[in-house]
Amino acid sequence: MTWLGASFETRTLTLAEWWRKVEALGHSIASPAEFPGYAAEVAIEAGDIPRALQWLEHGRSILWAQLLRLRAPLDSVWACNPELAGQLEKIRSELIKTSSSPESSSESQRHHDLTQAWEETIARAHQLPGLENFLQPLPLEKLFGYVKNGPVVVINCTDARTDALVVMPAQTGMNGIIHIALPEVSASKVKQWHLDLVSATQDAFTSRTDRFSYRIPSNTEAHSMKNLLRELWLMVVYPILKRLEVQVSNNVVPGLRVYWCPTGGLTFLPLHAAGDYNRVEPGHKIFDFFVSSYIPNLASFAHSQRITTSPFSTTEILVVAAPDAEGYSKIPYTDEEISRIKGRVKAVAGHSVTALSGDAATRERVVSVITRARWAHFACHGIQHPTSPMSSALMLSDKETLRLSDIASLDLPHSELAYLSACHTATGMQTLPSESLHLAAGMLLAGFSGVIATMWSIKDHYAADVADEVYRHLLVHDQATPGKHGVAAVALYLAVQKLRNSVTDKDFLSWVPYIHIGAS
Repeated sequence: MTWLGASFETRTLTLAEWWRKVEALGHSIASPAEFPGYAAEVAIEAGDIPRALQWLEHGRSILWAQLLRLRAPLDSVWACNPELAGQLEKIRSELIKTSSSPESSSESQRHHDLTQAWEETIARAHQLPGLENFLQPLPLEKLFGYVKNGPVVVINCTDARTDALVVMPAQTGMNGIIHIALPEVSASKVKQWHLDLVSATQDAFTSRTDRFSYRIPSNTEAHSMKNLLRELWLMVVYPILKRLEVQVSNNVVPGLRVYWCPTGGLTFLPLHAAGDYNRVEPGHKIFDFFVSSYIPNLASFAHSQRITTSPFSTTEILVVAAPDAEGYSKIPYTDEEISRIKGRVKAVAGHSVTALSGDAATRERVVSVITRARWAHFACHGIQHPTSPMSSALMLSDKETLRLSDIASLDLPHSELAYLSACHTATGMQTLPSESLHLAAGMLLAGFSGVIATMWSIKDHYAADVADEVYRHLLVHDQATPGKHGVAAVALYLAVQKLRNSVTDKDFLSWVPYIHIGAS
């Protein structure tokens, strides 16, 4: 149905069309991405929690999983048959370039031929002793071994029931999965929450892609957002924390992490900001307990382990500013944002900045520099294409763009953090939410171990403040423990905390959009 030999766009459209046909047959599936969830529901009803988690893991993010296979380590093949490993390395390096979106008929045919060669070579590898399962999906037990810094909360939602399946750090067996029923939540409730969120965010921004068009929400809009976050807290997040017997902490950072892995319509909702904001005492918001990150699936932990030590002697940071993209309004604070970042970095030994701004921010130059950058920062307009996800893009100089297809064709094993200070960089595709088809996920695929992104539009001035504060914390921690995982998530937590404490109590949309994605 979604053969790797077809273009990414074709596979996306084929998957969406297949789901539409399923719905047309009369099956009560509310959205295309919910079919694996209904299978998991059956397993949960039967008391088979491990199978439910397995179906959720392997039934979602299908398109990304295909591309991730191309980036899997070949160490076992090199040890067994160097000649075959060399062939696989050569084929996959070409496939990575063509797999995201071959555009012409000749490129499409070359991609088709490369895919056939790839599959034939893998079949040969499977004949070698010990490689029978080479590039097959990792068993859950092995994925559990990568979960070390905090619980992973997978949430499945259908019309009949909603359940959280929690994998704890250092879990060794399938029977240790914690099942938490969430009886007050249903797919129809999640859909209403999403509609309320879309209404609130669109009303506060006069343009979906404009960082400068934000206004302070009205009392009605603020109440709507406050009520949404309260219901997420009472119906979803708090029952999970209560079952896990998590205690409120006077100092959440630096180590208390939770990894959210929602499915279906839940992927659009800000679980990281859930809380009862009518209560001022600690213990009634998620950030009183954990630093939150999002992951598309458990396999993200294994993929993050492929990050290798950078061969460069200094930490190079790419910063890109495109305030005047053609067809979009000017973003006034991008220059200040970049200037503040450069000032922070230059004050720290062992770090250097390559800044591409205005006419210098071309796709060719960005791609050239990002291959050697450890961190990459983009301050620009971002767009999420509603039907063609690989056309989602960061807007660069003139009419140039860095599309999701460009990002997915990169292979950046030394990269650590991508900071996307642009609108809608983690929004995703409405018809296939569990496929994580957005710019932030593309950065993870390319090799970045973590991404700071936005769930919807952001305010320009706040974007500069948050970025400045993030890099202040990043650089302090990086000097003490270079390359330590989790620093970016903590830095964002502290930066957003500062912003949250500085704005009015009804200005949720100023800070809620910022999220950290990744298993690091």
